[in-house]
Amino acid sequence: MPRILVLGAYGAGKSTFAKRLAGQLSIPPVYLDEEYYLPNWTKPPLSAWRRRTVQLCSQPNWVMDGNFIATLDQRLARATHVVYLRPSKWLCLFRVLCRLARYYNRVRPTVAPDCPEGFYLPFFASIINFDRDMHPILEAKLAEAGVPVTYCSSAREIEAYLAQGAIKSSPLRTALHLQS
Repeated sequence: MPRILVLGAYGAGKSTFAKRLAGQLSIPPVYLDEEYYLPNWTKPPLSAWRRRTVQLCSQPNWVMDGNFIATLDQRLARATHVVYLRPSKWLCLFRVLCRLARYYNRVRPTVAPDCPEGFYLPFFASIINFDRDMHPILEAKLAEAGVPVTYCSSAREIEAYLAQGAIKSSPLRTALHLQS
């Protein structure tokens, strides 16, 4: 039973990829932004979030998007595969700006209710500094977990990954290990 975790910076395309892959595999997508936030982008207590993560991960199969470092170990322990989306920070920023223009002051489909899209400067700084701040942490956690990882840095690589389709019968395949 595949349990696939999708990681990457804000704007990397995690939710879009998770939706497409989950549809291809006929398994439920789990959007962590939708599960984590309370109204008005309020964060839950860590203990409650850890309990919720255990519930989400206990499902027999899933495609789950989101980094959320505080519970990454829990998700990696159950994941059969990781897809790490690595587009350029400029593409991520462009996508987030497009998303902001499309959903400003409205709730987008893959986030919790009552969490309207808005302009938050720290959010953009985290995209710019992702390679410096988050990437080393994610890489260390991935190395420690030993879960097979596929890196996709471009739309071409994502399409190649999805076109394989064989993941349904072999979720642990590692032959396609894409890097730019």
